[in-house]
Amino acid sequence: MSRFSAHGSFRVHSEGPLVIVHAEGPFNLEFTESFAPVAAEFIERMRGAPWGVLVVARGDFLLTPEAEAAMHQAEVDYEDGGRRVTAFVIADGEWNAIARGQWARVYRDNARQPRFFASENQARDWLLGELGDLDGSESA
Repeated sequence: MSRFSAHGSFRVHSEGPLVIVHAEGPFNLEFTESFAPVAAEFIERMRGAPWGVLVVARGDFLLTPEAEAAMHQAEVDYEDGGRRVTAFVIADGEWNAIARGQWARVYRDNARQPRFFASENQARDWLLGELGDLDGSESA
């Protein structure tokens, strides 16, 4: 049992080949532990075809060092489960330049690095375009 309560909140749903995560930080290790079973459910649901993740960030989207390490390990599982592309919408803010660096480190071992966008529509369009390109190349 964790010594601390989870810091951060999230809502997750899917739309076609996308898993949409609305999250508000900052985040600690206990947050990642509460997010893991929800993520696992979506990985199983999406398995079988390439899919992407759209993360819409609110608040200070920072990770504690322990949360960053846990999310890095989780990303290996997500990629194994068929996740091919990830886009973040992180507003400009006092700490969010640091947050972009943290999230880039989370994905450091992935074949495809996440992209960062100013709007949800831009991110969604990019994700769907990338997944369309992957679908064509993977079936060829």
